[in-house]
Amino acid sequence: MRTTKVKVVFFDLDRTLWDFEKNANETLVELFDEFNFSNYTNHTSQDFVDSFRKHTHSLWQEYEQGIIDKQTLRERRFQLAMEDIAVPLHNRPVLMWNHFLERCPYRTNLLPGTHEVLNSLSQHYPLYIITNGFTEIQRTKLENTGLLGFFNDVIISEEVGCKKPEKAIFELALKRAGIVNSQDALMIGDSLEHDVLGAMNAGLQAVWMNSQLLNKHPDFAEIKTISSLHELKHILL
Repeated sequence: MRTTKVKVVFFDLDRTLWDFEKNANETLVELFDEFNFSNYTNHTSQDFVDSFRKHTHSLWQEYEQGIIDKQTLRERRFQLAMEDIAVPLHNRPVLMWNHFLERCPYRTNLLPGTHEVLNSLSQHYPLYIITNGFTEIQRTKLENTGLLGFFNDVIISEEVGCKKPEKAIFELALKRAGIVNSQDALMIGDSLEHDVLGAMNAGLQAVWMNSQLLNKHPDFAEIKTISSLHELKHILL
């Protein structure tokens, strides 16, 4: 399953290197306990986590479509999650979103093998990040996990004014990497739509990071897929 003539490797960040689920879940459970939600509701901290995840997914789609802004996304997902678990209105911290953002990006859980694999690949390829996240949050994650030093550059959608799966962000990344032929570049990410299909539409090679072992649609049967970062060594080294 080797790729052909790769000269540069692009990585997504969340759920590809940085373990978003684990870091977010730990932070949410911590906040659930800190604000004594169990005194006001029969719901569990896991219910809170599940609701937050559900609303984050749908609201993030609205953000990417330009329907809501960044601040609405940040605030609304907590408002809805607290409403779902029936925390009384007067017991809902107004700045819950801020408490979350002050803690979660500083957590350092990574997918297994992240440092080892990046260390190996960086000796053979220039590495780059392409992420749809927010500038201050994504850079905090990279700095606190010791990942920043592996990458030649970090392309963040909020900074550059375009986002995956738009062609423009991949074309910008290729330009910043000094790559003329898009087929010389490989994109690795957890989102079929944003990372894989977006990259392929821009002419790049792509690998789907399917660490959650999701079922692949038959239409995407030919897409290179890995379930662990360690598998990249067999593809690229």
